[in-house]
Amino acid sequence: MVYMLFGSLALFIIIGTPIAISVGLSSIMAIFYQGIPFIAAIQRFFTASDSFPLLAIPFFMLAGKLMEFGGISRRLIKLANNLVGFVEGGLGVVSVLACLFFGAICGSSTSTVAAIGSMMIPAMVENGYSKKFACALIATAASLGILIPPSIPMIVYGVVMGVSITDLFVAGIGAGLFCGLLLIFYIIIRSRISGFKGNVKKPTVLETLTSFKDAILAIFMPLIVLGGIYSGIFTPTEAAAVACIYSFIIGFFIYHEITFENIPNIILSSMQNTAVVMLIIAASSSFGWIITMARIPQNITAAILSLTLHPSLVIIGMLLFLVFIGTFMEGNAYIIILAPLFAPLISSLGVNLVLFGVVMVVSVCVGTITPPLGVNLFTTCSIYPVTIEEISTEVVPFVLIMSFSLVVLTFVPEISLFLVNLGR
Repeated sequence: MVYMLFGSLALFIIIGTPIAISVGLSSIMAIFYQGIPFIAAIQRFFTASDSFPLLAIPFFMLAGKLMEFGGISRRLIKLANNLVGFVEGGLGVVSVLACLFFGAICGSSTSTVAAIGSMMIPAMVENGYSKKFACALIATAASLGILIPPSIPMIVYGVVMGVSITDLFVAGIGAGLFCGLLLIFYIIIRSRISGFKGNVKKPTVLETLTSFKDAILAIFMPLIVLGGIYSGIFTPTEAAAVACIYSFIIGFFIYHEITFENIPNIILSSMQNTAVVMLIIAASSSFGWIITMARIPQNITAAILSLTLHPSLVIIGMLLFLVFIGTFMEGNAYIIILAPLFAPLISSLGVNLVLFGVVMVVSVCVGTITPPLGVNLFTTCSIYPVTIEEISTEVVPFVLIMSFSLVVLTFVPEISLFLVNLGR
């Protein structure tokens, strides 16, 4: 059954079948091969989707689109630009800060690429930045959108592993800020070497205060949503609904940028994005069920531990495997399949499951900027005239930075868990 499961999955992926369909079909073929009634696969599909915490996904998808159409991203960029855009490498720093802010609203890296990249890439190119560097920067900074809470992959991990989503969100703050600081440090050094300048005109104090006033409601949104979750006022799922209401009120009644004409497009786009994620979750659940039934996680754990390797070597090997597989798999399917696979090994090594969730999401971030799947790279190419080959050469330093942050976060857990432990 194991050979049928993984063999058919590899075949479907090689011939270009979408990942959700590949996972679902390989699961069904393994079930037929084992003689299990077909209804079992249908039941697993339904059970995986029938989860209250997963309701947060369509709500956060909708909130992200409402923010994108409502002018939130433009105001956040203007504020960040007035604060640091005039220094050397300032526009690159602005891009990272804007992606962090917007990621704290929508929880999706591709939405962050579209919302921030469509404005910041042309601005950087006009100010002398290399278009390859600008595109690679946006693709990488936008990947932090799934690390900074709220995060859709963290919601998926929490549901699959039975871990507190609130704890995962809190841990994601430290991890996201750490990765963001590393990116900013590299951008400043690279800008000085390559001569990437900031804005010619330094904004006045009045202009900065005005941009802060315009963006104040946008800044309040992540504070309201995340503050409500951490204080226990509402659950992550309820917070997602609050985010939708808040973003609609701001965009429609205050900024007047959401109109009746674009509401159908907002809803349709959110539905399409949600359907893709939920199909992956449903299909991957059957795949994970078969893996568990075949005792593959336990066998892997026993085989690795029998080698009597040092725990650090085991962890490094696991990180290399996660990064490698992450370049070929969609993030949510990756988490649903691999998290239960490594759970026994992680437990035997004494690694905190919240920390492991953060590590998995960071490895997903690396996968979003690494060919051949590299969804952020392809999204960037769709919003700016640049080829995937051009970005791929420039994104290598960013991949190395994110991989380095993955190692540091794993072996220095206090970076992620400090705020979690502080709240207990």
